[in-house]
Amino acid sequence: MFFRLFYYNVRRQLRDRELVFWNLLFPIILGTLFVTAFGNYMQKEETFLTVDVAYVTEDKENTGFAELLDTLKDGEDPLLSVKVCDMEEAKLLLEEKEVRGIFVNEEEGIRLYVKEEGITESILKTILDQYRKTEAMITKIMQQNPQKLETVIAGMSEQISFVREEKYTDASMDGMMEYFYALIAMSCLYGCFAGVVCAVSSKADVTPLAARRSIASTNRFVALAADLTSAVVQQFCYTMIAVLYLKYIQKVQFGDKMPYLLIVVAVGAFIGVATGFFIGSLGKAKEGTKIGLALSFTMLECFLSGLMVGNMYHIIQRICPILNKINPAALIVDALYSLDIYSDFRRFWSNMEIMGILSLLLIVAGFLTVRKERYASL
Repeated sequence: MFFRLFYYNVRRQLRDRELVFWNLLFPIILGTLFVTAFGNYMQKEETFLTVDVAYVTEDKENTGFAELLDTLKDGEDPLLSVKVCDMEEAKLLLEEKEVRGIFVNEEEGIRLYVKEEGITESILKTILDQYRKTEAMITKIMQQNPQKLETVIAGMSEQISFVREEKYTDASMDGMMEYFYALIAMSCLYGCFAGVVCAVSSKADVTPLAARRSIASTNRFVALAADLTSAVVQQFCYTMIAVLYLKYIQKVQFGDKMPYLLIVVAVGAFIGVATGFFIGSLGKAKEGTKIGLALSFTMLECFLSGLMVGNMYHIIQRICPILNKINPAALIVDALYSLDIYSDFRRFWSNMEIMGILSLLLIVAGFLTVRKERYASL
């Protein structure tokens, strides 16, 4: 009986076009818009590229600074790409954004001219500041203790690295990934629509279908279990289709921990359906009203998790961290974020445990609310 009810409920939900659109197509459409709008924004801003710069010698060339530029433009991944030219040509290159700055060797020393402010301009300024400090230090040593100049220069030339690069994950550290995490959370929690339908289908005073089911010989617990299980399975499939589309078609970097991502989606779908089931079990309002209430509650959760404002999760964490511990959307986002950041899974499993407990509480509360209802006549 359970599997037959499961099968018919799956067919009923697949025929619901609005449910299929919001639970399957809408997350895919929204994810595509995210990729189009800012999917590669952080890579463009933060990925290191060689900085184009012009070098102008108005009088005699500063041999020390010229050697520094030669050093910085050599190598497999050079820091600078230097074009030596006159001031007129350099200004034209800067205006057309073919170079990001101009180093000019003037009588007063080396000066830097830039048109904008940004990461590359800060790199150029740092190079010049470091050169000035080094030049001033060498000049001072030559004046006060010239015999130690050779030792100091040798020490400055020696580069010792105490930092070892180690890769813990293939996932992207792009800050915009938080939007995609919140999108996955929204997709999971849209299971609330199916959860409301499951609850309303068991309330004989709300829909004719529920009235017919209430007088049938089928055990109410078995019927509810079949409805809820089918809703969770379908929502899991909908969300995974969206995730796979974003990962393999839109090339969103969700990392290489796919088994854990499956767990997040499964638990997220469970708590989404459980939330809708609990809301649908309350009161005698019509199905449309309860779906609207579930949608409002879900979108509030998603807003607080950062779907509309990227750093909202961190703002809530500073102001009221307990809210992030009971917000299913925030728990899903934090679980996905922890897979990228942490080498162990303690935080991940903590989020899964909290969501599992919340889901069971909502299911039990909803079931008790539906089960205790009795009807004098239908």
